Amino acid sequence: MDQEQKGIYSVDEPPPLARRRPDAGEPSSAFRRFEARAIPRVQREQQTRMHRRRRQQTGNGESPGKFVWFAVLLVVILYCAVLAFSVLKARRKPDLVALASAPPPPAAAPVEPVYTSEAKLIKDDIRSYKKALALLRGGTSDIDANRTEAAEQRLTEALALAPDLIGVHSELARLYELKQDFARAESEWRLVLASNPENQQARIRLASVFLLGGQPANALETAKWAIEADPYSLEGHQIAASALTTLKQPSEAIAHLRSLVGGNQDDLVAQNNLGAAYLAVNDYRNALKTFNDVLRVDPGNSVAFYNVAVAHARQGSVADAVDTLAQAARKLGATFVLTWTQSEDFDPIRAEAAFQRFVEQRGEPPSVEPPSSESAPL
Repeated sequence: MDQEQKGIYSVDEPPPLARRRPDAGEPSSAFRRFEARAIPRVQREQQTRMHRRRRQQTGNGESPGKFVWFAVLLVVILYCAVLAFSVLKARRKPDLVALASAPPPPAAAPVEPVYTSEAKLIKDDIRSYKKALALLRGGTSDIDANRTEAAEQRLTEALALAPDLIGVHSELARLYELKQDFARAESEWRLVLASNPENQQARIRLASVFLLGGQPANALETAKWAIEADPYSLEGHQIAASALTTLKQPSEAIAHLRSLVGGNQDDLVAQNNLGAAYLAVNDYRNALKTFNDVLRVDPGNSVAFYNVAVAHARQGSVADAVDTLAQAARKLGATFVLTWTQSEDFDPIRAEAAFQRFVEQRGEPPSVEPPSSESAPL
């Protein structure tokens, strides 16, 4: 093929233009100049094809050789890596054996962490808080066991360690209530509510402290505050009713007493108080119904018997009043019932013959205070 290529280029290659002589019959000088320009372009195209074939042949021959050299180089690199790993492993094995056979090092003494001043303060606060919680638990147990002096000592110490611990204030307030120190109990419950105004139990207890401490107006307002948060709070209604009774406002107490009776049908004290409130506003029909309901559940209830007789006496029903007193005498004893007749509640019928005969037949009663027609203490 090389010979053919050489022959092709040797035959077709024209002689240099400078050495050629024009033969007879050759074209004019203008044609010769055109031919001279055309011949080099043909030569260039032939040379370009020739060089392209040579590059293709050279490339096809060198590619397999490159892959072979690359594979050899990769094998050599892998072999060197395996050899180096083996050497390192052989050197490390004696060190591991010696380390395993060596005795363990002595235990180092514990090192106390070094705290900054701020971190030390936080650590001390946590310790004080934990100690205060322990004292609080002990104080609560002492209150439950009625050990008031020990409880006060523990809770006072806990308060010194953690003044913001609300549980301490709550237990102190409970302790002061037990000791009937209502002024200090009020102060502690106020602190609890200042920290958490939504504390329902604190509202109820503060209202109770006001009532027991002789502040019925404050007790009423605080109880209403508790009822606003929980309309079904029986404790709130009970304190409000007692406060209104103390303030001589029985008509307003009726609503709270109805809520009490509706919330607990077995609460005979609340039913008697409701009947007494009806009696105070001269609602004799509802008063008699309420007291008779109590007597159906508890036939020996002295408060209900007394108020039924008073309700009849105020209406001028002498026969009904005397009959009620007679029933009470059979249930509770004549001597006990005759003490009731000395009350001014029976003045409307005192001059009546039937009432006088009832008193005379059973003798002159001793001077003993009869059951009150007002509500029993809640």
